[in-house]
Amino acid sequence: MKINIIGNALLGITLLLSPLAASQLQTPPVAKRDMVLVRIDPGGEAAIAALIALDLPLYEQLYSAESQPYLLAAADLLAIQALTGQGFVVTILDPQIASSGYTLLYGSASNLEKAGSAADLLLVEGSFGLARGTVEQNGVLAALGLDLTPLVERPRIVPPAQPRTAAMPAAITPSTLVQEMVSQLKSSDLYDLVGGLSGEHPVQVDGQPYTILTRYTYTTTPLNKATRYAYERFQSLGLTTWYDYYPIAGYEKRNVLAQQVGLTHPERIVLLTAHLDSTSFVNGSPNNYAPGADDNASGSAALLRIAEILSQYGFGCTLRYALFTGEEQGMIGSQAYAADVFSAREDVRGVLNIDMLGYSTPASTPRFELHTRPGNSGDLTIANLFKDAVQAYGLALTPRIMQDGKTFSDHSSFWYYNYPAILAIEDWDDHTPFYHQTGDKLETLNFAYYTEFAKAALATFAHMGCLLGRISGTLTDAASAAPIQGARVEAWRDGALARSATTGADGRYSLALPAGSYTIRMRAQDYLGQDFTGVTLADGGTLALNGELTYCAFVRETTLLASNPLPELGETVYFSATVSGGEPPISFQWDFGDGESASDAFVNHAYNLRGAYPVTLTATNACGVPQTRAAAIYVDVDLTFLPRAAKP
Repeated sequence: MKINIIGNALLGITLLLSPLAASQLQTPPVAKRDMVLVRIDPGGEAAIAALIALDLPLYEQLYSAESQPYLLAAADLLAIQALTGQGFVVTILDPQIASSGYTLLYGSASNLEKAGSAADLLLVEGSFGLARGTVEQNGVLAALGLDLTPLVERPRIVPPAQPRTAAMPAAITPSTLVQEMVSQLKSSDLYDLVGGLSGEHPVQVDGQPYTILTRYTYTTTPLNKATRYAYERFQSLGLTTWYDYYPIAGYEKRNVLAQQVGLTHPERIVLLTAHLDSTSFVNGSPNNYAPGADDNASGSAALLRIAEILSQYGFGCTLRYALFTGEEQGMIGSQAYAADVFSAREDVRGVLNIDMLGYSTPASTPRFELHTRPGNSGDLTIANLFKDAVQAYGLALTPRIMQDGKTFSDHSSFWYYNYPAILAIEDWDDHTPFYHQTGDKLETLNFAYYTEFAKAALATFAHMGCLLGRISGTLTDAASAAPIQGARVEAWRDGALARSATTGADGRYSLALPAGSYTIRMRAQDYLGQDFTGVTLADGGTLALNGELTYCAFVRETTLLASNPLPELGETVYFSATVSGGEPPISFQWDFGDGESASDAFVNHAYNLRGAYPVTLTATNACGVPQTRAAAIYVDVDLTFLPRAAKP
């Protein structure tokens, strides 16, 4: 078998190694000085499963220009021999793991070519490149328009033989309900949120004003304030909110999570994610100032506003929101969280990651990119849903689905566990020229483009979340038209109660329901009820259903009295009835239990046969809601009462 040893992008040396048996694949850990950086070409997705058993430090799974997967990993000589013995193509990229680290590059072929004269490139494959050295050492590469990400160790990949199904709708039928949601998202709201996150104006955190000048992960107070600000905003929406802690470089950092539990399938989870952290290493110190308005206050602000809007509605599946930190250091925060989700065996149906939504050159084509793994049906379902949302809701955007397996944001952390996930990002051929610089400020964003992009993300996520329809309306007094507060509105389907709601002070109610046919029952104290049958609701549809209830004071309680519950045979028993509440006239109906009956508040009756008789009284008025009371009459019956056992 052949192993290619590459010292740089142009030089290659070939060595011959003898193959080893499969039993020798489990090699013991070796010192870091014995490890080399390699590229492993398995020859297809199916062959990746054979690599999972290897105890190798895995850095990244990428895709060639021909959409074939390959891995970047560290390996020693024995592992390399074992890999080649099984037919894998192994290319040595660096004969010794560099202490300075490595940086993944993403960009156009021309910019990657320029990068060759500015950095020590070890690999160029399509739109990807690999350079020796940390991100911070490669500011010149960022200035070339390349996306930079530190190469860090990743978890083992879940084998493709165990894929997760996105279970999303195949296409979008425009929904009046989603259109209502989309219409609530305004540029002014995004402007205010991005301004607060990027330090243009102070925000309220822990009841005090604070200016967030940086959100750099390695800071303490600034990052804690930024995550606390997001936490408090989620909490104010009534969402279940929590921190997710993880270690990085000896420190403990945190992500911010919130969720809205699904009404019909709470176990099914869809995730909307963005990274909250920022950096400005190119021309500043991120510890002091890193506004990151586009990267990624734009995504974080959109996520916060989307959560605010969607929290007003009911969804079948659980909507979960995640703001990650540690993204600029190699997706450390999302990697830790994705591992937790996988360990907990949570049923994540899809992940929509939004990163850098705000920059587009004025008067240019408003393009954006949707990144998936090549040929992955789960990813492509979400990407096509996003593309459909743009068209369904008439948004001024031009989507481009790119099946390149781009790993430069938090969606890729979920790929390692085979969750369907995509990245939505601005057109990288027209991305912000202030990438990772102090100039990435609010004033550089194109808010017309950004707002459309955020609306598309909202519509997509709404359709991902098991979209329900809505029946809503107002209950009023039929005579005065005044709203009725505290009325109960019930939706019944197939003889079972599907959902209920209570009217507020304005008489309004709202029911989130799956598509189907329902009976809607409206009830209020001292009002005649109203029923609507055959009420049909479509997926994501809206239906206005108002009720007018007629006031009527019901009989509330009935009392039955008998002159003698233990009469002799033929003895006359005098019965009387009283009621509380109820507008007269009130009618009474007696059933004496022996086939005889009477009607009045005061009646008498004599029994001609011995026995026990159940007496029933029913009282009602014009409201037609009867109240019933029952008692027993024992005629000439010997009743024996046994005393309780004497206490010792």
